[in-house]
Amino acid sequence: MLSEQLLLFTEWPKNFFDFFLYFLFIICILMIIATLIGNALVILAVMLVRKLRHPSNLLLVSLAIADFCVGLIVMPLGIIELFTKKWILGPVLCCLWTSTDQALCTASIINLCMISVDRYLAVSRPLRYSAQRTLKRILAYIAIVWVAALIVSISPLIVFPAVNNEGLCQVNQNPIYQIYATIIAFYGPSCIMTCLYAKMWLAAKRLAIKDATAKNSLAVEKHKLCPNKHNSDTDTTSTAINTLKHTLNNDKNKVYYNSLSINNNNNNTSNSINDSSNDCSFSDDSRISSTYQYSFSINRNLSNNDSNNLLNMFYLMFKYVCSKCINVQLKINRRAHERSEGKARKTLGVMLSVFIACWLPFFIIALLKAYRVAVPSWIDHLTLWIGYFNSLMNPIIYCKYNRDFYVPFREMLCCRFCTLKEVMRRESFTNKYGPTW
Repeated sequence: MLSEQLLLFTEWPKNFFDFFLYFLFIICILMIIATLIGNALVILAVMLVRKLRHPSNLLLVSLAIADFCVGLIVMPLGIIELFTKKWILGPVLCCLWTSTDQALCTASIINLCMISVDRYLAVSRPLRYSAQRTLKRILAYIAIVWVAALIVSISPLIVFPAVNNEGLCQVNQNPIYQIYATIIAFYGPSCIMTCLYAKMWLAAKRLAIKDATAKNSLAVEKHKLCPNKHNSDTDTTSTAINTLKHTLNNDKNKVYYNSLSINNNNNNTSNSINDSSNDCSFSDDSRISSTYQYSFSINRNLSNNDSNNLLNMFYLMFKYVCSKCINVQLKINRRAHERSEGKARKTLGVMLSVFIACWLPFFIIALLKAYRVAVPSWIDHLTLWIGYFNSLMNPIIYCKYNRDFYVPFREMLCCRFCTLKEVMRRESFTNKYGPTW
């Protein structure tokens, strides 16, 4: 019987409707293949790339496993049910298919919810949660995901078994079951994800406003401290040491070190440093950084004392340059962290939007069917496959909006597994320090 039904799709189409069925069949097959490949790439990327072996990425692996199984088990049986227009595989497989469908799709949805929770805690409590974001905690999240999925999928087998009447295979349409199942599987996670993403967006907006306010207050404070300073003098902040002039006076044996720029915290040295000006400058490396011009005059005869003074002088220079290097590195790390958090928020926002767009029609139809509202079968199938489409979109979103996944995907699709680690090291260096020319 199954072979006769599928034989229909091996013959050349006789009319437009048959051609449409051929086209739809090819689209579904390509969708299954893309779902399997995309989610397999996510799993392999986390396994093979050292940078991605972070505990939080195990949530992505759990999501990818659920989506991969949807493409491997649920969607192929769905194709048979879709194109034969009735269930021909018996009641046992009907129960297994509906339960597996519910378990895997629910796990995929709740995984997205847990990813939102993890990202929200990482943004709202960065210091505290970074210490709490352990492997055990992430594994606990994953356990919650799959336990909730099993609760939704196993209960129909015990209390509300799947219906296989008149060749149809579908979950029990009991209103009580449908309400509780849709709340656990979709409406609850959707509300949580939406609220958390809104709070993340508002927190990021408040942080941006606070940062802009701080910059404005710094500008006002600078104007108060240095009213006569010309605006073009701000270029001095990019110079570690402006000028080091040596003037040797043989008559008085003096060495003048003019215009040496050093930090405020070096003013208590043993070299009898005299402040020569109150010039001000604000550095971008730190929020407020005062820079003074010092003039050194060391009276001495050419003796062993000279070398000590010079050593002390160069020690101050070395200390200042080191502090500037540390500030630059901190600035690079801060910007990298801000970029990472910004990309994570953007990725999560896109995932949330695609998730709601894919699954909302199906769960609206599910509630309507529970209350005996007549829904055309083609709408029922269409909304179900749009929901399956979400399993394909998740790895595409990673690839599009997260370069940490894009580069491994590109290398693995080109079968360059041997050079993957080297490419990722080079990519990490480029992201941190810029391209090398």
